[in-house]
Amino acid sequence: MKEQFYNDGVTRITDPFYTCLCPAGHKHWEIMYRKTCSTCGQQLVLCMPSNRYTAAQKK
Repeated sequence: MKEQFYNDGVTRITDPFYTCLCPAGHKHWEIMYRKTCSTCGQQLVLCMPSNRYTAAQKK
């Protein structure tokens, strides 16, 4: 079966959501990897797959 991707050509349909944090404190779940905050436009401090973010928080 051929893998399906979102429009960015990198993110698979089956990939987990991304947890994104900006310096202003906005925290979002995004479908695709982002470099800027969807609320204020600032450069993100963090954007990683949510399953990895959750695992990092437990340590």
